[in-house]
Amino acid sequence: MRPDTGSRTPEAYFLVKVHKTDQPVRPIISSYNSYNYNTAKRLATLLKPAILKYPSYVKDSFDFARIIKENNKLPGLMCSLDVSALFTNVTLDEAIDTTIKKIKLLHPKLTIDDKNLRELFYYCTNRTNFIFNNEHYDQINGVSMGSPLAPILAHLYMNELEENIINFTGKKPCVFYRYVDDIFMIFHGTQREIELFVKFMNNIEPKIKFTLEIQKENKLPFLDVMIERNNMELITYVYRKPTDTGLYLRWTSNQPLPYYGECSLALAKKIRKIIQNPTVNVIFGFKAGNRISSLFSRTFRGTNDNKRIVYGYSCYDCKGYYIGQTARGAEVRKEEHTNAFNGKGYSKIAEHCLNNKHRNSWNTDILAIESNDLKRNIKESFLMD
Repeated sequence: MRPDTGSRTPEAYFLVKVHKTDQPVRPIISSYNSYNYNTAKRLATLLKPAILKYPSYVKDSFDFARIIKENNKLPGLMCSLDVSALFTNVTLDEAIDTTIKKIKLLHPKLTIDDKNLRELFYYCTNRTNFIFNNEHYDQINGVSMGSPLAPILAHLYMNELEENIINFTGKKPCVFYRYVDDIFMIFHGTQREIELFVKFMNNIEPKIKFTLEIQKENKLPFLDVMIERNNMELITYVYRKPTDTGLYLRWTSNQPLPYYGECSLALAKKIRKIIQNPTVNVIFGFKAGNRISSLFSRTFRGTNDNKRIVYGYSCYDCKGYYIGQTARGAEVRKEEHTNAFNGKGYSKIAEHCLNNKHRNSWNTDILAIESNDLKRNIKESFLMD
């Protein structure tokens, strides 16, 4: 097939945040196969290692559940912060300044200079032209959700804001983890002290505003994970938003059959990674001795293994000799040859006997045993010569 050529204009659409009051929308610009998509993807690949270096980095909900399981004895008040409309409020010039510094540190042998590198970032961000309702628009600030570069720029921009926490003179969180614009914290202090910290965070950058959520009844949802403090221990299980219908794929929908099984397996895998069984993990230092099963093979194979063989039949009335190969077994092929002799099917040895009125004893000679199909065919050819 001929490869795709050219590009398409990105299209904007909106997803309603049904779990929030007043139903705000999330703008997304579908940039796949657009004029700057591959450039953005390449820049994102170069920058991705930078976000892994921060101690607060959380990859996804599975990674967060793992972190909580490994640190489930942490005391304190659980709370979370959420940035209101982070992607559209990222200060682009500051974000690009940060990313250029990071990309130079990560790739010191990169030959492109800062000026051209900055042009590439502008080409992939504020020079994005898109269509909405058959009208063309230009993005002039922020980063567009839907671009491969957008989450990386948002991550690095938030990392820069994080570094200002050191300047806060009040009580700081003892635990601080972040997934893009969602932050999980544990505080050793009062609710008033938490509010002072949030006020400081809101004053770092005028456009970036944080909303606070504090644990209720020793529970706090974060990244589809519910964290609960039970007897001074943190446990995790799956959290569903109140608006969640629980519907992933209708059984009556017109989808390929394997999709249904794969959907169930994916959900089961997600549940196993997130949930936590609050039991004591007792490890016994005991190894069982020898058993009968360790002394004998589980499968007994006889010496007359007549499958995957090269075999031969000799004519009873002449020196003719037929050579063939089979993976199914000598008895199966013998039955097929005798059926052909009786007029059911076709066989070379049966044709020879019928045309010349010869007899055959049907005694099978096993000439070679070979499990590999290709090697078995080669051995058959050699023996026929």
